[in-house]
Amino acid sequence: MNPKSTWRWIVVAAGLFAFIFFYQRHVNKPGGGPVRVLPNLNAAAATSVQVRPAPHLEIRADRTNGTWQLTEPLVYPAQAVSIDKLLTELERLTRVFHITARELRDRPKADEEYGFSNPQASIVIKQPQHTAHLLIGARTPPGDQVFLQVVGVDGVHVADADFLKYIPRTAD
Repeated sequence: MNPKSTWRWIVVAAGLFAFIFFYQRHVNKPGGGPVRVLPNLNAAAATSVQVRPAPHLEIRADRTNGTWQLTEPLVYPAQAVSIDKLLTELERLTRVFHITARELRDRPKADEEYGFSNPQASIVIKQPQHTAHLLIGARTPPGDQVFLQVVGVDGVHVADADFLKYIPRTAD
């Protein structure tokens, strides 16, 4: 091999190394950990929770003077532990994957495909400074994840379906 061509290959290799090093370090930085589906949710500050399971009536609970009270479909003291557990799970809920609004534009029937035309449930959580509205769509084909849409936020989240067990189906 000719010494001139050897130096060319060394320069090319060094250039590729520098490109990969800087690209991986600066351009492709991770987002800083898992992304929460409801980043503004503070379970302790919630004043009202409204759950509308698909085939059933709306269930609503309001917190007054530190205690939870069912206000829909009937007025009755609520199970505070169940409501607090649901709020805690929703506060910690992180997405596994995100489908951007751009990707959704290419799918004209995305609402039907992801289950948002007839959602499993709708959850509205009110806080003094923020209201969050979450639509729970269909499960993914394997069944261990679910499609979620935060009303007013572009895109669709995919999250683990474990939190679904905390969503009440009836007021009982």
